Amino acid sequence: MRKLYRPFLALFIFNFFILDLATSQINLEVGLVAFYPFVGNALDESVNDNHASEIQGAVLGEGCDGEDPSAYYLNGVDSYIEFPNSDLINFEISDAFAISMWLNIPEEQLDLNGTVNDIIVKWSNNGDVPYPYILRYHNSGHEKHGRISFARYDSNLPGCGGSSIIFSAVTLNDNTWHNVIVQRNPDGIFDLYVDGISNGSFLDNSICSVQNNSNLLLGSRLTNPPFRVFKGGVDNLRIYNRLLSDEEIEFINNKSLNPITENENNQKPKVYPNPVKNGFIAISNIAEEEIIQIDLNDLSGKLIKRFPSISPIELPEISAGMYILTIQLSNTIYTEKIFVTR
Repeated sequence: MRKLYRPFLALFIFNFFILDLATSQINLEVGLVAFYPFVGNALDESVNDNHASEIQGAVLGEGCDGEDPSAYYLNGVDSYIEFPNSDLINFEISDAFAISMWLNIPEEQLDLNGTVNDIIVKWSNNGDVPYPYILRYHNSGHEKHGRISFARYDSNLPGCGGSSIIFSAVTLNDNTWHNVIVQRNPDGIFDLYVDGISNGSFLDNSICSVQNNSNLLLGSRLTNPPFRVFKGGVDNLRIYNRLLSDEEIEFINNKSLNPITENENNQKPKVYPNPVKNGFIAISNIAEEEIIQIDLNDLSGKLIKRFPSISPIELPEISAGMYILTIQLSNTIYTEKIFVTR
């Protein structure tokens, strides 16, 4: 096995301690006002039980964790999932909140009702009615084809008209699961993240109230008939009445892809440091199984490099971004997302 110089070893031990400490302090149940893992149903797994009131045309399938059924797929024609209006998800103009969800968007998106397809929306398509949030996909008819946008609007009533919107810096129409997080802090700044990476910020320009009585819809702006319908997979929708920390955003992105198989104690090898600059990554095999091989893949699944059963491993020169490590043990296979920074 390759020996590691003491300075590197000390750095790995320090980073492992910091990562483990940060993980122990993360509690994703705090402030969770709605949670839909979509494991065979559309029930709210938070304590608030705001279950889906209608599922129209959406079908269950494989989720971001590789499990089936663990996500809903919308057909882009007439499908949607509707949830009742609740004060807990009807955020006001100055409220802090966060929305996290996983999306699998196909390359071709239908444009039956214009250039946008609504993914999650709390609105009735009436300009006199405000909306606290809406997440959209922009199809081939739009100049920002392949990107998503997040917006809020406080209506066109007299004295109002505050509109805020941000577009993702990257396209997401690659038939691959991506995590999207948007959140608003008490200072009025919205932040958009894709796969744990910041895609920009914008100032909330709302003047009037943004609350409404509309139900929450996934996959469509309206129900009768469906309007601006979205095509793709949706998984692990979480809504919080608070901000998510950087550590929690990283945790959601690293941990939401569950292992392909699990050992009896559900113990995964630890990968650290993560994020990492181009260099060494250590893997602690807490499952006490032999490491057979380690694969470094991009998000499309393409193999970048295969490593023998050693730890730490030295990453090749690769661009900054997110990658997937597949760790094959003697009886188990795990996947773990890593973030490479400059």
